[in-house]
Amino acid sequence: MFIMRIYWIDTAKALGIIFVLFGHTKGIDPSIKKYLYSFHLPLFFFLSGYLLKEKYLSGSFKNYFTKNLRNIVIPYLAFWALSYPYWVLNGLVKKQLNINDISIFFKPLFGLIYGTDARLISNDVLWYFTCLFCTTIIFYWVARLNYPLRIALLFLLGILGPALPDLIGFRLPWNLEVSFVAVVFFGTGHFCSDLEFKQINHNPLSQSITASLLAVTFLVSVTQNTAVNLSGMKFGNLGYFYLGAFSGISLTILLSRMIPHNHILDWISRNTIIIFPLHIVIFSIFTGIGVLFLNLDPEFNKTSTLSCFVYTFGAIITCIPISYLIRNYTPWIIGLQREKTALLKPVS
Repeated sequence: MFIMRIYWIDTAKALGIIFVLFGHTKGIDPSIKKYLYSFHLPLFFFLSGYLLKEKYLSGSFKNYFTKNLRNIVIPYLAFWALSYPYWVLNGLVKKQLNINDISIFFKPLFGLIYGTDARLISNDVLWYFTCLFCTTIIFYWVARLNYPLRIALLFLLGILGPALPDLIGFRLPWNLEVSFVAVVFFGTGHFCSDLEFKQINHNPLSQSITASLLAVTFLVSVTQNTAVNLSGMKFGNLGYFYLGAFSGISLTILLSRMIPHNHILDWISRNTIIIFPLHIVIFSIFTGIGVLFLNLDPEFNKTSTLSCFVYTFGAIITCIPISYLIRNYTPWIIGLQREKTALLKPVS
């Protein structure tokens, strides 16, 4: 089936996943990590909202719910199932797991059910799937309101979400409180899809001025704020957080529209659903290879910026054959029907 692609979105998604992977490497400079964490995941929620078709929102909740089960929850369960055996093997090799203590092997199952990053010990990045699912469900009902009420509710949720952990004293299952923040970006993205960015001026001078203003806003707001972490519900000053996130998103989108269509970025974009949940496992395998087979120091991946690039792009390259196998033989893992694709051919 032919699907029309929006190339600047593909570029933005590709840049976003590169930022995410780079931000998760052990050798990253803390100051660079601070800037990446301020906007890279809000960017994905924004793009998800932008891509949400109105026909799904106007349909029945049952169909909408079922669609999101297939596209979000099934991948969540599948990638957890793929991560768990590696977690066990890695724990046994490092002697972090006692084979006589059977209860420890069931601990990740509780994390799977609860769905927050701290409890998803076999693969903590899977928290994004549970948060995205809750976000999409919340937005279905938010979208039922007229625009003034929709904006007011998103504003209230954006303030309430960060306050909830302190108010109730614990984290909610499936990152529900995080989704209150995520839905702000998701809803804004969907609102922008109605505008279709028709008012964007393509004059190079205007784009340069806009990019400069966004860059200054981004740098100032992030610098003035403390380090943020969306999954950990750490936002610092909320004003600076939202300003930094939206200016970072806007700057990434503007740059993405200026970059010519690129088949490499196109492939990365279409495979973010595979790269994202597997990259932490792949990082761990890279480290294991370095230590066990190359006799490197266990801390070798924390010593240079070069290791950040090697891990980031090495993980993406590793996902090429994995993507081929999944898309050709088990596409249901990522919510697709069976298809036949070449190893590097662009896929929908």
